[in-house]
Amino acid sequence: MLNHSCINCARKKIRCDGNIPCNHCVAKGAHCQRVVRKARERRADREMKLHHDEHEASSALLDMGLTPSHSLLGSLRLCEELITLVFYGRVAASIHGCIHMPRLMEHLRAVASGGEHVSDEAQALVYATMAVTIQLTPRHGEQADLYVRAQRLGGDMSPLQRQEHLYDDACAIMERLSNTQLGLEGVQALILLHQYDKHPEADFHHRARNALLSLEAHRIQKPFSTSDPDGYRKEMLLRCWWLLVVRDWFSATTKLFYSIHPAQMTTRMPSPDADCSPEGRRVLSSNRWGEVRYSLELIKLASTVRELVDARLSEGGWRFGQLVEERFCQLAASLSADMRIEAPFYTRDWPTKGKSPFDDDLYADHVRQEKDRWFLHQALFHAYLELQSHADDAALTSHTSVTLARHILDISDRIRNRCAVVDSFRVNSSASLKACSVLLMAELASNTGFLSRCVLTSRIEGVLRKCDTTKTHQEASIVRALLERMRTTPPLTPPTSSGAPERDHSDSAVLQHQQQQQSHSAASDGPPQLATMSQQALLAAASSSVLPDEIYDWQLSMPSDTAVSPGFLVNSLFEGKMHSFEDLFPSAIDPSLQPSNASQRPVAAT
Repeated sequence: MLNHSCINCARKKIRCDGNIPCNHCVAKGAHCQRVVRKARERRADREMKLHHDEHEASSALLDMGLTPSHSLLGSLRLCEELITLVFYGRVAASIHGCIHMPRLMEHLRAVASGGEHVSDEAQALVYATMAVTIQLTPRHGEQADLYVRAQRLGGDMSPLQRQEHLYDDACAIMERLSNTQLGLEGVQALILLHQYDKHPEADFHHRARNALLSLEAHRIQKPFSTSDPDGYRKEMLLRCWWLLVVRDWFSATTKLFYSIHPAQMTTRMPSPDADCSPEGRRVLSSNRWGEVRYSLELIKLASTVRELVDARLSEGGWRFGQLVEERFCQLAASLSADMRIEAPFYTRDWPTKGKSPFDDDLYADHVRQEKDRWFLHQALFHAYLELQSHADDAALTSHTSVTLARHILDISDRIRNRCAVVDSFRVNSSASLKACSVLLMAELASNTGFLSRCVLTSRIEGVLRKCDTTKTHQEASIVRALLERMRTTPPLTPPTSSGAPERDHSDSAVLQHQQQQQSHSAASDGPPQLATMSQQALLAAASSSVLPDEIYDWQLSMPSDTAVSPGFLVNSLFEGKMHSFEDLFPSAIDPSLQPSNASQRPVAAT
């Protein structure tokens, strides 16, 4: 059957009279031609073609790195369980509770069901959430059964393959959206993609900040109220903003610069009243774990860091070390009861076989609190050492440095086997090795005695047995160099054949030290003395991790410590650290770890 309109009339979109030739073509002197109309497809043929089109669309998505949501997420029931048990308990606090859990579960069900009205931002948020959840699912320990659930999500993908596809699809969605188009879900997706930290070069942090500025999250002052229909949305925007502020202020510990000034924001503090469980239950009791309680303490620490950086820039480095010590002591005293350094660890016996301690909500809340406290104290230790490295009067024998170092070793032992994810973090080893360096440098500076050295050597050798791996070999080599230096330096009271200690001759050393201090005080405007430079070099070497910038654990697919907690920053190259130690102990450093290009040797910190 021929079409009613000829080709010329159809192209010009004018009415054709249906004659052959038509009046319009006769008037224009054009050749009039009609085409045969396509036969109407049968219903069975249409259904077959629709199935074929869906298959081609799925193939095209796979070719583009995208996957249909129903096959990518897998079992909805298992996704809900993993988000409740892993994401809520292990991730929510580290991102300042900036995702409202009941709303997240609604987005999950909508995406899993293939709803037509699901926004791109909500889909990216669900994908990013599941990617981080699978990434942090325990692979061993008391909750190893959670990883079995991740393996049973469905399809032929392993958990690692699934989290990679989820991350790639979320990134592809966010790349199509501009910062001005992003709402709350888009900002939350960017934060989680940064949390995943697979590609550090991705600019998720700055995109989230620009979007929050467009949403005026830096000007939210109205108190949170459950009666406000927009209350939860504003509270989540506010928490997202504080997350970025904390990360910005923590970065100032190394570069003495931050980009978000308090005068540029009027945002109130986060409210614990907005904390909700995935089931929608509000966390009302002050004795229960909540998502934002860790956030409030971290904001307090970041504010102290910012104020100290301001003081360093305005007043210089002299006496800055004393100021850092005073402020950190005040900060430690102001922490809440369950976040203080002296807070006890929760213990409970479980005689019932086949039952996990995490089946008890109270026990699970205590473990979550201990995990958050562990992160907070690690961040406090790191920030203290970083800030002390900018002081001209930094003392390695400072009581606070030694106390914090001992505390880090204590909590690293106590937190083991409580949280399998924490056990997998690199900071668990790097912070312990950093603490060992501080203790060894304090011992070398004070030279307390033979018995003290024996106890310290035993403890450090125990840490090295646990933490000296292929990924921490560089840091462990520095600890071994300091340990060897201490062994070759005569102790203050070495044992004699008669069993009585020899008389020490430390008075001359004390006098020499006092003379050096007086000389430095008299010439404070001039270059520092050699002993002070050595102390600064040692402290700078211990102030931050000596791991390279790329610290992503590909084998376990774990994120870097920087993404999990903004207090863990790796901004210094290993070569600069090794040169500081090479100047002090040239014979103790492993030659295989020294840089090959000596012409690019950086100048030691002064």
